[in-house]
Amino acid sequence: MEREYVKNILVSLFCIFFIVLLVSCGDSGGGGGGDATSKEIGEISLAAISVSGLTANGSSSYVVTAQVLNSIGLPIDKQTVTFLVSGYTGQVVWTVTAVTDSSGLASSSVRDTSSSDDTVIIRATAGDVTSGAISLSFIGTGSGSGDTGENSISVTTQSAVDADGVSTATITATLVDDNADPIRNETITFSTSSGTAALSSSTATTNNSGVATVTLTNTVAESVTITASGGDVTGTGTQLFSALIGGISVVSASANSTEADGQKTIQVTFEVVNSSGATIPDERVDFSVTGSAVISPAYAYTNSLGQVSVTVSNSIAESVIVTATSGDKSASQSMTFTALPPANIILSSSNPAPPIVSVASSGLQESITLVFQVVDTNNNPVQGSHSIDFSILLGGLNGGEYLTIVNASTDSKGQVATVFNSGKKAGTVQVLASFEPDPENEPGIYKHAVTTITVTGGFPNGNAFDVVPVIGYINIAGRVLWGLPQPLYVTAADFYSNPIVPGVQVQFQTDYA
Repeated sequence: MEREYVKNILVSLFCIFFIVLLVSCGDSGGGGGGDATSKEIGEISLAAISVSGLTANGSSSYVVTAQVLNSIGLPIDKQTVTFLVSGYTGQVVWTVTAVTDSSGLASSSVRDTSSSDDTVIIRATAGDVTSGAISLSFIGTGSGSGDTGENSISVTTQSAVDADGVSTATITATLVDDNADPIRNETITFSTSSGTAALSSSTATTNNSGVATVTLTNTVAESVTITASGGDVTGTGTQLFSALIGGISVVSASANSTEADGQKTIQVTFEVVNSSGATIPDERVDFSVTGSAVISPAYAYTNSLGQVSVTVSNSIAESVIVTATSGDKSASQSMTFTALPPANIILSSSNPAPPIVSVASSGLQESITLVFQVVDTNNNPVQGSHSIDFSILLGGLNGGEYLTIVNASTDSKGQVATVFNSGKKAGTVQVLASFEPDPENEPGIYKHAVTTITVTGGFPNGNAFDVVPVIGYINIAGRVLWGLPQPLYVTAADFYSNPIVPGVQVQFQTDYA
């Protein structure tokens, strides 16, 4: 009979687990992700198919299942859960730790060895979150068969409640007989371990489901043990009351501003107090920040002085606000991250590339756009607006070449551009881009970049085209002797007497040779 009973329990538990698994899969969406929110434990719930009726024979066991959910109500997998037991007098063996599956479920098997009736209180914990308690009732192997001697009572509490004297926790006591059938119309007496916790009533009568219900309030943040007695049996449960936040404020900030180099930080310390102004230790505080700033940590718990700190860094020059929140209270601190100074300038690109143009009025490419990149001390694109001067070194070729832009400010990418225009002379020209990194403290100290531009000639001009024999190779005998070579020298220039543009084809034709 007992083996069949255990079998039925296991079959029922499997069915419930399968249903929970299907629901979790259907609702998963993107809930299994790897971001910080998906792994932050929000709640642990505890459930068991049965909590009474088993014998404390060392082999019969209850299965208690914990479900771990994140802060947005989605299951957390691969989370180690620790099961804690208390309140027993016999020899209890249970699964101490288990790892959650994809539905956030982890289970513990609990068995007891006792000659007298015994109650095991079990709760689950993971991270800094602890579930409510479940009472497991075992029938002692030496118990008599009297009607009340086989009864059991379990006490169920709820998640943490504010200790404001108004918020209530619902406490239920369930009374059943040895067949796990509810005992109706039985008076249950309730008591607490706290001098400040207040029950709505010290007694309550079980309904048709064998459940008696009272509520509990408290003005002190603490863990309260509730004892329920009735039908000659007793059960206990634990209810947590959390501190009522009166306010949160900024205690200090290490600086109002710092450089936006991604390394320097500003530390802000906050303090949490209750409604009476006393500091609250071990209270969770969540942090957030505007803009592109990075905070560490995302949340923390107050120390013994009720204080908690967060550090802020940034790689973008901007003003941001960091906010600390506890309960429904929050406090903020503003700060500014300043741009790193410019440290160097380099040629980023030219159009056309390579930087080659032809003389003016040639009908070919006569101008070129030069883009320079200004970087900061971390070799990243400089932030903010910085003035850059452009010039042609040593006056250039003195052929009328010029720059369209002689001064410009860096854009949002830390870049600045100028345009070189050719004149009537061919040759090489150097364009200088320069700036003062620190004109206030180091005036006259410049950083610069020099770019060489090649100016080629235009197309040949008839007045500057000639063919002459190479000096020293005038072949007079060639007029009467066949096969004697005569080297020739061709000179070709453009309209401005510059060497013509490379690549122009020259054809030769003779009348007699």
